[in-house]
Amino acid sequence: MKSGAGYYDYENGRKKGEWPGLKDLVPNRGNRVASAEQIVERCMRALYKKARELVDRKIVASQEECDLAFVLGIGFAMYLGGPIFYGKLRGWEAS
Repeated sequence: MKSGAGYYDYENGRKKGEWPGLKDLVPNRGNRVASAEQIVERCMRALYKKARELVDRKIVASQEECDLAFVLGIGFAMYLGGPIFYGKLRGWEAS
């Protein structure tokens, strides 16, 4: 907004819409749109995989410690129990 360009076009400090040249930057992008549930699952799976990697590489002592670090360190929702706990509930153990 400050530069008057980017993802959106601006005119007189107001958002006018998507910048017309945006589509040219990524040709053949397609028109597939992910649902909110798909986006959440992709993000959660990424956190789960990273948490498992930290435990597998012995960077963190245990799965429980890793979950606690995510909850206290980055604000992962406590009621979900941490990324490893969350993933196990969804059957991602073998992922």
